[in-house]
Amino acid sequence: MCDADGYCGLFKLETGITAAAWLDDARMYLADFGGSIHLLNVESGEIKTLLLNDLRIPQGLTVLGGRLYATDMGNVCDVLPKAGELLESCKRDVTGREFEFHRVAGARIFSYRIDPDGGLSDRRVIEDRILSRHRDYGPHGLATDGEYVYVSIGHPQDPVDPEGFYVTNVEQLRAQGGRTDLMGTIARFRPTDGAVEIEAWATGFRNVYGISIAADGTIYGADNGEQNWRHREELNAIVQDGFYGFPHWGTNEAPSDAGVIEPVAVLSGVGSTMAYATKRGVYVAHRDDLYGYVIDRFDYETRTLTRFFTGAPSYITGILERRGLLYLIDLAGNVHVVEQRSDPIWSRW
Repeated sequence: MCDADGYCGLFKLETGITAAAWLDDARMYLADFGGSIHLLNVESGEIKTLLLNDLRIPQGLTVLGGRLYATDMGNVCDVLPKAGELLESCKRDVTGREFEFHRVAGARIFSYRIDPDGGLSDRRVIEDRILSRHRDYGPHGLATDGEYVYVSIGHPQDPVDPEGFYVTNVEQLRAQGGRTDLMGTIARFRPTDGAVEIEAWATGFRNVYGISIAADGTIYGADNGEQNWRHREELNAIVQDGFYGFPHWGTNEAPSDAGVIEPVAVLSGVGSTMAYATKRGVYVAHRDDLYGYVIDRFDYETRTLTRFFTGAPSYITGILERRGLLYLIDLAGNVHVVEQRSDPIWSRW
């Protein structure tokens, strides 16, 4: 039962949750920072941990055709090792050693067969040469329209610099096997039993995390900004073959003849981690300077912003919907269950 303020329940895992996807109406897969997959039954509260030894910071999950798809950092976090805390443990300064680094390092997309009990087996590699130099600029969110799997992939060039290393050295990086065509994209692939072809579907993004697909087929994603605020935190309505400006143009900078699709909204905060589309609007998770980790909702027609959820203990890494309720997953290991309502809802963690 939900309380008068619209908060309906809380599940807690003792681990940092980085991604989530429904298996069925009652069970969801949850990926953690350490590489394990958990199966949460939201009706019984039972949590099963599936100990996989081959994932490294998975940041996206989706289910299609009896298989679970996952993104992860591959060996990117192990080349040129650097110690650090949870969020810093996969950041590399590869300046001057880029060719050496990318010759051996690559982030990945996997799939697993879903067994009758929800267990996972038969791991397959979809792609393992995605260019990434640390956790923030690799393959992130996954979504499916029932035919294709879509993946958001960050661009390793930072900041906005049309003459930067990853722009000017595309040919040599490609010759080393790096998927330069997937830098800063929403990419897609159609699952098959044979070799899978992954292709760029839309381009020009700096670093989109969690994505979702609206009823009209539009993909929504929030693109991370940068310190100098040329490229601000954007909510983008993403369409096939669209170009969204990076690394050539910052937010609302491009001339009309540049072919850049500008954002539908500019966010007030930073560190956007999820955009999730429902009938009520698009929910966008980010970090507000005053209120911390929050979720705002944008109306489809007017793009009016409503503060929806406040007080999460860490980044919101997943938003899922079932039977009108939203399940809000954060990096501290909480799954908040809330109603979709007009008044702001406060976390109960």
